Amino acid sequence: MTSRCKGCLSRAAAKWSRDNPERRTLTWSEKFPDAVLPETRQCTVCGATKPLEDFYKRKGGMYGRTPACKLCIRGKSSEWRSANPDKFKAATEKWRRENPERIAEIAAASAKRNIESRRAGARRLRERHPERSREYTRRYRERYPDRGKADPEYLRQWRAKNKGRLLTYSQARRGAKARANWGDVTPNALALLIEAFDGKCGYCRAAESTAIDHYVPLKRGGLHAIDNLVPVCQPCNSSKGAKHPESWVYQP
Repeated sequence: MTSRCKGCLSRAAAKWSRDNPERRTLTWSEKFPDAVLPETRQCTVCGATKPLEDFYKRKGGMYGRTPACKLCIRGKSSEWRSANPDKFKAATEKWRRENPERIAEIAAASAKRNIESRRAGARRLRERHPERSREYTRRYRERYPDRGKADPEYLRQWRAKNKGRLLTYSQARRGAKARANWGDVTPNALALLIEAFDGKCGYCRAAESTAIDHYVPLKRGGLHAIDNLVPVCQPCNSSKGAKHPESWVYQP
């Protein structure tokens, strides 16, 4: 036990902070550059000795951590929220109003950390409730017409760096629409196919290939398989369309 009450200690700490603003902004490592961080510390609430990772980070705290462990802080916070729901709600709303940029950062970091689980959840939702998913998408686009429109320069750079992936998406989409049977067409397989044609169109052999065409069109029974795919330029692709290769001859 200390010789002073919590109120006196708090006032003394506040006075020290006012009198030493330059020290207040320093981290524990900056205050004690020669000190060696221990691997564990004792929680001031439960008294258990735990690894430093079990304590929240605090810029000015000893060892750069909070005196109480995460479990104890969460327990105390949960108790306070249960006992003061109105105060907690008001404090949360006030913090959200005052920190919109921080909220955006947290949301972006969470989305990046959990991108695979979020995608899986979205897929499950679309499969189980297709009508509700389409209605949500429609209302979202009406409310935010400018969102989802990527920067043209970014799209151009992304497409240039991800030709194989883009072609895979495009062909898989077309294959699904035509309900065609397809094999395992991967971005690596497409990259090797383009390399085999030296990046040129498989029909005219002159222009640079910009797309992948089904040699026998899907509408005419062709398969979405690597042995039925040909890298083509845009003029050849547009000219051939869904024609059968035997009835179409490229005219330069």
